[in-house]
Amino acid sequence: MHTTLATRRLGTTDMEITTVGFGAWAVGGGDWAFGWGPQEDEQSLAPIRHAAVTVAEIAIAWTLAWPGVTAAIVGARTPEQVDGWIDAGSIELTRDDLEEIAKA
Repeated sequence: MHTTLATRRLGTTDMEITTVGFGAWAVGGGDWAFGWGPQEDEQSLAPIRHAAVTVAEIAIAWTLAWPGVTAAIVGARTPEQVDGWIDAGSIELTRDDLEEIAKA
């Protein structure tokens, strides 16, 4: 499945950027002009992995956003599949999020 993020015009340019971003200044190690010294790959990848929200997480969060729904029952055949939705309970979708999902 391919997910397309909503975009907006950047200032007065013709550039379109997503409304969701991930800051990664220190990711990349210390061998470049503005590096902060050597970095461990796992430490660099951890925030990237944390910032990523899967389609499964959004689907579960959407389900939990409905009044009267107190739980979502999900299943997995492998431990790796659990990683795709385990944090869904902590995602709080805004009214704008829900409206955007409804439009899709």
